[in-house]
Amino acid sequence: MSGPNVSVIFVCIWSTVAPDCNLREPESTYNVRLRYGLKVKIKALEQFYAENEDYGFKIHDSLSGSLYDHAINFKADFDILGEKNSLQKVAIQPTVEKYKWSDGETRYTMKAVKSFIKTEDDGKINWSPNGGAMCAVVNKDEKNPYGETQDTESYQVTSGVAYLTVKDSSITGNASHHTTHHLYVTRQKDNETYAAGAYNSLTSEDPQVDFNKYFNGESLDQEEIVVWFNLGMHHMPHTGDLPNTVFSTAHSSMLIEPMNYLLGDPSQASSQQVLIKTTDGKPEITRYGAKEATCPVDMAQLNPDLSSYSNSVSVMKCPFDGSKPDRARSIMQRWTWKISES
Repeated sequence: MSGPNVSVIFVCIWSTVAPDCNLREPESTYNVRLRYGLKVKIKALEQFYAENEDYGFKIHDSLSGSLYDHAINFKADFDILGEKNSLQKVAIQPTVEKYKWSDGETRYTMKAVKSFIKTEDDGKINWSPNGGAMCAVVNKDEKNPYGETQDTESYQVTSGVAYLTVKDSSITGNASHHTTHHLYVTRQKDNETYAAGAYNSLTSEDPQVDFNKYFNGESLDQEEIVVWFNLGMHHMPHTGDLPNTVFSTAHSSMLIEPMNYLLGDPSQASSQQVLIKTTDGKPEITRYGAKEATCPVDMAQLNPDLSSYSNSVSVMKCPFDGSKPDRARSIMQRWTWKISES
């Protein structure tokens, strides 16, 4: 994603922690919005296990739906008006105050508490309950005409975010330290490309990439920084998940948009506006060249051709089978989506 003097590059890594399982990849979508906003969203399917009622519901005669977590890690490399940036946290907190105008009476209200993440020692962050915090990548050296820093802001949104519930997992060991929090910030380094490696699952105690080693106390004040964030969900399958879990039940997303960056609402520049004035009670409508949308659809073009369909193949992706090296990519599936090279 790019805008005036702003660029973002995304990298995505998917992790799932559960017992022996069949996994199917989640679907990732990126919704670009009018105000240079970007909503990153994932949707996932589910899996089943037998004889483990203590870890889920009994969903059929001999099946129980086993509880498990998905955590999909995204790397977002922001450059806001240059490469030297900082991460600001704005917490919305209740407060008790006395003001000059309150005649000595106590007022119960709320306020914005602003702080900066100074070093990588504080670079592991969880979202606050009740959506009570936001994070912003800012350039302290660049101000808008009103004296505020020009930022790109990250919001927790209502469709839920999650990291892995299991602490010190016996399965993943040191291979999944990128799944312990909602959000991370580190210094940008060319040799710290990914949060996990494709072969982390082979040597989980000494993995190809140990994300914990990225956090070594370096300054994050006006440096080239990188934000890593997790989307995901906790899922306990129920009877409605047989035979398939529909996408609508497993969503997770986060909204990224400018804050104090644009000097006004950019939708005002859109031609899709209508001005209505009334004269003697009668409307005068100015459309500015806008046309009402039409969408004729030939449904025949949308019907799939199933005549060439053949039997599908079911592939066990974990546990790792050493005789089939292709399965080494099972636990840590990697996608790279480069939005901008600016």
